[in-house]
Amino acid sequence: MENVRVLRKINIFKGLKGLELVQINRIARTRDFSSGERIIEEGCPGDCFYIIKFGEVRVMKRTKKGGEEVIAVLGPFDHFGEMSLFDKSPRSASIVASENCELIEIEGKELEKVMAQNPSLSEKIYRNIINSLCIRLRAANEHMVRALGTGIDL
Repeated sequence: MENVRVLRKINIFKGLKGLELVQINRIARTRDFSSGERIIEEGCPGDCFYIIKFGEVRVMKRTKKGGEEVIAVLGPFDHFGEMSLFDKSPRSASIVASENCELIEIEGKELEKVMAQNPSLSEKIYRNIINSLCIRLRAANEHMVRALGTGIDL
């Protein structure tokens, strides 16, 4: 039930009732990653998303010069990897553990099954994901404006 308490704090699952959270928890598994370990690789297919129970990860994007740049740092109760579940595109960034992390992993196919069985739950999740992606898009826009203002090559 510890994971249910975590899921309750995640924006994607905002407004879900106790039984709905238990349904999500049934398809979730806990994964541990060590500091420096790559969790997601930019450009690879995505079939799951993650929620950070504890620890911290860096969101890394390849640069034109062949290196990587940190574009975000995520911590407890943040989530990542959900975009490729819904648009079926390759991962848009790499995720690297900044420190030892415990994550909740949810497979896209399993989430789709749960959502297909419960249209109300599905509607809530989709609405929450749209809100979450809008927040991230606004933050990315602000980051881009700041970067352009400082002459950083994106």
